[in-house]
Amino acid sequence: MPPATEEEIVEAERPATPDLPDPDKDPELHWFRTVYQGDNMPQLTFRAVVMGSFLGVIMCASNMYVGLKTGWGLGVAITACIMSFAIYKTLRTAFPRWFGSDMSLLENNCMQSTAQSAGSSVCSVTVSAIPAYLMLTHTQMAWPVLGAWVFFLAVLGVFLAVPMKRQMINVEQLKFPSGTAAAETLRSLHSEGGEAMDKAKSLGWAGLFGIVLTWFRDSGWPASVKWLRIPSMLPFPGRILGIDLAKYTIYFDMSSIMVAAGAIMGWKIAWSLLLGATINYAWLAPWMIKIGAIDPAHLGYREIVRWSTWTGASMMVTSGLLMFFMQWRTILTAFSGIADIFGKKVQDDVVDPMARIEVPNSWFVTGVTISGVALAYM
Repeated sequence: MPPATEEEIVEAERPATPDLPDPDKDPELHWFRTVYQGDNMPQLTFRAVVMGSFLGVIMCASNMYVGLKTGWGLGVAITACIMSFAIYKTLRTAFPRWFGSDMSLLENNCMQSTAQSAGSSVCSVTVSAIPAYLMLTHTQMAWPVLGAWVFFLAVLGVFLAVPMKRQMINVEQLKFPSGTAAAETLRSLHSEGGEAMDKAKSLGWAGLFGIVLTWFRDSGWPASVKWLRIPSMLPFPGRILGIDLAKYTIYFDMSSIMVAAGAIMGWKIAWSLLLGATINYAWLAPWMIKIGAIDPAHLGYREIVRWSTWTGASMMVTSGLLMFFMQWRTILTAFSGIADIFGKKVQDDVVDPMARIEVPNSWFVTGVTISGVALAYM
């Protein structure tokens, strides 16, 4: 047998490398190789977080008010994208020495994620569980307790998303409506700047309309010019069981909030809400009066909801749980990666290139444990 060459000796002594995944068969790796741009442009920057936090605080106050008026919150991602783009363009024009460059596409995405988190996380509990607690106990929760509870609840939600994100977004590439809409908005803003400024102007005019309408409806000024006053509601003509429709809370609310909410949520959901409201307030409520479940002397929103909330809540919970369990394969796969935490660790960039840019699954266990204990204590 001829002696081995120097190249063969070096190759034999080289440690074995694991088999690399095929990019054509691995959707995560394909995305990482062909789409990911996080190493080529700014993404998580100080200015993106500051702008997102500033807009998030404004959107949070707005969402709190809308939530307490309507019972649901609205997404702020698209509004934040347009406002941030317009504000930064204005600042660059006014102070070119301080603002030397535009935010990149990924910076704006980081900004809208920050604004969405700040604008939605607090409202989700403070417009539902907290008002319910106040109505049931007639006790105002102390603000340090409320603040801590909301904080740890938000932390719990963030860490619960860790094992589910890679499976649902990276592998299955599920299309979440709010994220998809925000992405398309960002693409159009960065490709057509003039269109972005037009959208920002339309936001400004719509905001001015809301201010004027609310001022002349609720401020009481000018008291001497009564024809300028806008009523809070316009009653519909008609009666049910000899009772005015307004007693059933059936009237046209003179507020731009409901019109805007309907425009944002879309045609199908708005009509679904209208159908449910019509069934509940125009049909079931009179039926409950007939059988004595509702006292007509105290008829109003509180008296109707005191009866109907149990039916509505049970329908929502069972529907939500059913949809959740129908996705059991996706959820089971998403959480199956947690087992790797207690087994052999393979968080190596060679074996798993995504490990460098993904949140480790070990954070899930630590974050959920700490936040869960803190929530139980609160």
